Amino acid sequence: MATDKDRLPKSRAEQLAMADGWISVCVAKQTDWNIPVPALTELAALRNAVRTALETVKNESTRTPVANARRKDSFDAQTGFMRGFKRRRFLSPPLTDSDYVSLGIKPHDEHSTPSTAPTA
Repeated sequence: MATDKDRLPKSRAEQLAMADGWISVCVAKQTDWNIPVPALTELAALRNAVRTALETVKNESTRTPVANARRKDSFDAQTGFMRGFKRRRFLSPPLTDSDYVSLGIKPHDEHSTPSTAPTA
């Protein structure tokens, strides 16, 4: 499951939408960000595997324990790849805040928010 630290969405639908967004943005910025084609191909393949697994589970006649396990495995594989992809491709060289927003990632807040004193 995604954590606040990796800033990936917690819901599967949001994560799938993020993968779609990453593919379109990374294809557009492939040269600028020096992203190899095999990395984009792998992300697209993982996203397609997730979609296929979701469709299988949505259909009442094909929903089985094996199909549910495949759906979980495909999401786990996509999540792991996206975490590594983000570390390797999006943190060095550092992207701008607008780049992060275009990828659907909340930019890192460099200023701590003051909190109020507890009342109890």
